[in-house]
Parts: sequence; C-alpha cells; structure tokens
Amino acid sequence: MMLKKMVPDFVKVFLKKIVYRFYLLSLKLFKGPFDAYDFQAIRIFRSQLKPDSNCIDIGAHAGHILREIWRAAPRGQHIAVEPLPHLFRLLEKKFGN
Repeated sequence: MMLKKMVPDFVKVFLKKIVYRFYLLSLKLFKGPFDAYDFQAIRIFRSQLKPDSNCIDIGAHAGHILREIWRAAPRGQHIAVEPLPHLFRLLEKKFGN
C-alpha cells in the first residue's frame, strides 16, 4: 500500500496505458476460442460451482465454456442450448446426448 501512495499519478497512468496496449495486442495475436469475458466466467465457475452444481449454457457455440463448466462441476447435470444446426451437431459429437 505504501508504494501505491509513493508513485506519482502520471506514472500510474503511463503504466496503465502500456498494459492496456499489451492487452489489445494480445487480443490481435492470440485469437482463440475464448474472448476476454470468458476468462472472467471461468474464474467464477471455478470459485462458485460445486462438483455437483447444475448449469445451462445458452448459445453454447462449439462448447468451450461448456467444457469449463463440466471441469468445475463434473458431477452436475448441464444443458447446452445451441440453435445453429452445424454447431449443435459439433456439440453432440463432443459431448454426446
């Protein structure tokens, strides 16, 4: 806490700008199945779900979030809803009925 008070505001702003630019660069370079909010959701799953919790994934797409839900609550019963037929078939292949 002491260091926080000792660092001038212009240094804090400068560092936040640099960190934000790295964040934007990482979004461009590391496109993957997750977006920025998915990592926040995964942290919530891991901290709040019990092994037997039940979840619903609306708009499950290819199942990336569903997989994380399953990891956090392996004994729960989970429902994935995906209206796009080709993605629904992909979910069926990955997770079964």
